[in-house]
Amino acid sequence: MFIARNSASDDTLLNKLKQDTTSSIFTHPIEQRIHKMSAGGSWKDLFLAAEEGDIPKARYHLGLGVDPNFQHPEYFTAPLFEAIRHGHLGFVKVLVEEGKADPSLVEELTDDSALDIALAFRQFEILDYLNTRLPPGERWSPHHVVVTTIGTGRNLEIGKEICRRFLEKGHRVVLVYSGVGGGDDKVQDGASTLPNELRLETKNPHIDCIAGSLETVTSVRALADQIRKRVPLLNTLIHNAAVWATEPHRNEDGLEVSFMVNYMARHILTNELMPVLKTHLHSRVLHFLPDQSLGPASLSAPDPNATPFGKDFHGYGNLSGTAGYHSGLAFLTAAEGASESSVTVSAVQAGRIAYALPSSPFSTAMWMSYFLSWAFYFLNLVLWIDENPFKLVTASEPFLLAETREFERLHGRILHAQSGLTTESIDARTRSVLLGGAGLEEWEQWTSDFLSRGSKEL
Repeated sequence: MFIARNSASDDTLLNKLKQDTTSSIFTHPIEQRIHKMSAGGSWKDLFLAAEEGDIPKARYHLGLGVDPNFQHPEYFTAPLFEAIRHGHLGFVKVLVEEGKADPSLVEELTDDSALDIALAFRQFEILDYLNTRLPPGERWSPHHVVVTTIGTGRNLEIGKEICRRFLEKGHRVVLVYSGVGGGDDKVQDGASTLPNELRLETKNPHIDCIAGSLETVTSVRALADQIRKRVPLLNTLIHNAAVWATEPHRNEDGLEVSFMVNYMARHILTNELMPVLKTHLHSRVLHFLPDQSLGPASLSAPDPNATPFGKDFHGYGNLSGTAGYHSGLAFLTAAEGASESSVTVSAVQAGRIAYALPSSPFSTAMWMSYFLSWAFYFLNLVLWIDENPFKLVTASEPFLLAETREFERLHGRILHAQSGLTTESIDARTRSVLLGGAGLEEWEQWTSDFLSRGSKEL
């Protein structure tokens, strides 16, 4: 209904009707919204209070009847969203609990929910609070992630970066921090300092660290037991830990340590944690594979009668022969073992080096860039060079494979990081045919026999 306002008496009548909150005369949407907003107090003052985190002012205007769910036609947003953007948790609580603000509200300006905005602005404490005020079907459901790492060099940096990416997206992360050949004090120190560092960088408090060792069968089983107790909702297991030993060393089980870390530790952790993973939807096991300098077909298996016991150990060759072969072998056995379950097992294989040269072909910088790129590569300090020869390009692909729903169907696939996530994928069963020496079934049988009879009985 529209009112012709041609006289003072009409204006008087209109003002009188506006004071009657039960009147149905305001049928135009804009008039209805402004009438609702101006029931008492000032909506704009409440919005300003949300920006400043001024709780007394909020209580004042809420007490006068300002609707916190109203989205002003000049702003297309509500005080709740403004408070979230500025990180005012106490203000959000007042709006929801005292002002009856709707935590399910969707912002007209962005079409985002309150949860979406909390995630985008890394307001994880507010996110946790909103989750407690929403029905189960509307809550944010984070990944519960375990990432293994060796506490030195490039492997540690990759592990930290993977954790950082998950934390920035609001997920829960536990970093399994293991030393190889180092003292327990060094491992404990790293495990105690890393969580604080990542909390400060990401503003996400949900990071923990488990210190342990991947060097023996007993120590890996102990780590698996700790993970089960501390991460009962585990749905994402990322095998990042890998070593390239330059000297042979046997552990108490009689196994060469790089074989133990790169194959046996991954195999044991996957098997021990698989019952937990199977209890949750969309669970994933992801293997990060070192660079294969000979190409995709180089994931052939070593001799189980030689390599596990270090009989064929040799310096530089263990970069591909141990770190690559055995990590890939652990992936193949895991993919085979989970083939009848809902758990997705996939892998990321690092690409080869690709260096970027400066524009001037004769500059000193060009030759230094060229030299350092290849030097870093052969020293195993970087996986490949993107646009900056000093930039690690390592964590994007593992994060996307584990976090993105579209990749759930890629069970048993190896994806090449440098070529792109959707190209050159190879099925695990096809890859197993490429294994030289022992076949996949022989390796699985050898592993099962070794673990069942006891590590001392060689």
